[in-house]
Formats: sequence, C-alpha cells, structure tokens
Amino acid sequence: MRGGAGPQVAEAIASSGIPPLLVPLAIASMLRLIQGSATASMMVAATMTLPLVKTLGLDPVFVALACAVGPVGFSHLNDSYFHIINRTLGITELVDQLKIWTVSSTFAWAIGASIIMALNLVFGKGGTIIDPLIPVLVLAVVLIWVKLKERPAKLNAVAYPE
Repeated sequence: MRGGAGPQVAEAIASSGIPPLLVPLAIASMLRLIQGSATASMMVAATMTLPLVKTLGLDPVFVALACAVGPVGFSHLNDSYFHIINRTLGITELVDQLKIWTVSSTFAWAIGASIIMALNLVFGKGGTIIDPLIPVLVLAVVLIWVKLKERPAKLNAVAYPE
C-alpha cells in the first residue's frame, strides 16, 4: 500500500490550468514571506514539490531553479539578511529599509522568475508564452501597493476651522 497526496495534488494542479512551474516558485515565495528564512523556504519548497515533478512532467532542473529563486523576493523583518543589508547600507528608518531592500529583492525575484519561466518555455518541458509575464505582474502589484502607501492620507486630514 502506498500513501501520499502527491499524485492527487498534481492531478488538481494539472486540471486547474495553473502553470506547473509556478507551483514550486509560489510555495518557496510564500514560505519566505511567511517565515523569513530563504534557506528553509528553498528546502521545504523542494521537498513539497518533489512528488509533483514526475506527475506534472516538469524538468527537475527548472523545478530546482524555481525553488531557489522563489525565496529571493519579499525580504522583510523576519529575514536576518534584511538587517545585515540595512546595517551595512546605514539605513536606519524602517520605512526606508522596507522601501529599499524589500522592493529591490522583489525586483530581483520577478526578473529571476521571469527568466526561469522563459528558459523553461524554450529548453524545458512546456509552458505557455504567458508564464514569464506572471512574476512581472506580481511585481507590478507590489510597486503599485508601495506607491499607494507613499501618498498622503488626505481623507484622514480633515481641516477644522478655529
């Protein structure tokens, strides 16, 4: 008797229309965002997606690259490297630290993920032309969110006559 949910998860992913290579990338990225450690998220993402590789027909090299690039972005306070970079650069204000390092690391994540998706399209086992655009769209959402946070809150600033 054989256990494990790998085949069922792979079946669900295949029938959902989600690009299969996006799964290890998303798992690694979400783990990094949640708990902060890039190394731990790489290892856990690789372990979680290993049963899916054969079933989804993915190239193991591109799965490994997706697991490695996933934790590059979204660096924040839970990440020890976040503090090393900010101390080295001499950035003391938390808002500036988040704007400079978190956005920069997310930029690197989007570029790396897009390159991996494009290379998988050419040299790997499938994918669609839209796959390399998905990380860029996530980056656009992050940048729009940062810009919206920069705008002053005019609704809260009500002027009362004296």
